[in-house]
Formats: sequence, structure tokens, C-alpha cells
Amino acid sequence: MTQRLHEAVHGVVPVRHHGLDAEYDSHARLFGRSHAHCTDYHQRRAHFHRNKALIQSHNTNDGRGFTLEMNHLGD
Repeated sequence: MTQRLHEAVHGVVPVRHHGLDAEYDSHARLFGRSHAHCTDYHQRRAHFHRNKALIQSHNTNDGRGFTLEMNHLGD
């Protein structure tokens, strides 16, 4: 499918995962994330890594009583 046809059918320009961040790319594929443009990809990738750090920080603090996990809202 050509890019123009893809845009007409889906309303977005497909953004290829650049292979720069295998962990985020895996997350995006797992949850069926599509990116309208490169800026969207990089913003979501940054959110993913901020949330991952928050989750790890929370989970390493003893006495919290619960743990966090990454989910479909992580980016």
C-alpha cells in the first residue's frame, strides 16, 4: 500500500519504528500503538521512559504495600 493510500484509508501517516529503542518499540507493538508522525513517536517514547523510571523507583521502595507495572497507558 502506498503512503498516500494508507493516509486516505487510515487517516495517519505510518511511522516506522526506527530501531533506536527496542524496548519502547516492543511496547508500542504489544499495545497496537500507531504514531501519526515522528514527533508523536518521540513524545510517547519519552513518556514511556519517564513512567518506567517512576515505576522502578516506586517498586524498589520497601514498605509501599503494592507494586506498579507498565500497561497500555504507559506512553
